[in-house]
Amino acid sequence: MLHLLVFCFAGLSPVTVNETDVQKPAIEVTLEQAREAMSEKRWADAHGLLKDAKKQDKKNPEVYLLLGDLQAALNKPSMAKSYYKKAQKLGADVGERVAAL
Repeated sequence: MLHLLVFCFAGLSPVTVNETDVQKPAIEVTLEQAREAMSEKRWADAHGLLKDAKKQDKKNPEVYLLLGDLQAALNKPSMAKSYYKKAQKLGADVGERVAAL
């Protein structure tokens, strides 16, 4: 496995990047990080990552599915339905998610 050492320009802190992360589109890495944050119940982090993902690709249905999942986890069903509706317009299957609300 190839690891790259990257330095952030702000503080020159070393960051390890996996080879697989280098090959993935930025949106996929961001969504993966958001899923991880959600699984760890770091809701604010997940929300920030999903806002970033939305800026990267406004037409990616996975962004809206995850935003809906986040709102559902926060017990905000009307917001969740709104995001699921947007995901559905972009081609996602949201049937089970909406039925669970």
